[in-house]
Amino acid sequence: MVKKFIGAERGEGYIDVAVFMLAIMLAFAFFLDLLPIFITKYNLDMFASEVVRAAEMTGSTTSGAVSLTISNMRENTGISPAIIWERGGPKVQLGSEITLRLETTETLSLFGVGHFPVPLRARASGMSEVYYK
Repeated sequence: MVKKFIGAERGEGYIDVAVFMLAIMLAFAFFLDLLPIFITKYNLDMFASEVVRAAEMTGSTTSGAVSLTISNMRENTGISPAIIWERGGPKVQLGSEITLRLETTETLSLFGVGHFPVPLRARASGMSEVYYK
């Protein structure tokens, strides 16, 4: 079928191929516009899991290690999400649940014409590994 389009004598096949290539290029450009949102979502998920892991090891959501992990992740990922501790506190007993939710907004720019805010959320949870007497 491709040979039929390329071998057409009237030139219709060339126009079909040109339109097809234009559609492929537009789809590729759209994918490149969406890529930063997927990267930010991945970084947000990684951010949440790293912070919860630090809270699990220290048994606290307010410890210096957790604050240091938050500042390091903000620096490394370049995002500064809102941090909401759903479960946990200054002292989380052994086996108790720690849950963290992160929220941020990324802007989707479609071909430089429209800018749309896209809310992104990440949630991570774990269990405290510290026993308090």
